Amino acid sequence: MVEVINVIEPIVRAAFTAGIYGGGAYLAGRLDKPGEPFQKKKFYGTLAVGGAVGLGCYALGIPITEASILGIFATIGGLEVGQKIIEAVLGFLKRIGIT
Repeated sequence: MVEVINVIEPIVRAAFTAGIYGGGAYLAGRLDKPGEPFQKKKFYGTLAVGGAVGLGCYALGIPITEASILGIFATIGGLEVGQKIIEAVLGFLKRIGIT
């Protein structure tokens, strides 16, 4: 039973952290766009990513601390930004007929 708790704890911690930061980002975004509705699917996705990060941390033996989780999410965010930039460049190249 103790082993199960050792697996579940990092998943719950990381998902909780993701939920807090995701909820905070949503609330901060509502200050800029007051009419934007809450998107449950996106929020659940954020929780799922947090849980996956927690499971990955457990599997790799990385301690679950705020710093480690934020570092991992920052890396994921950086990859997301890079992906959006590449998509924008490819879309631009397609519009001007290069690709």
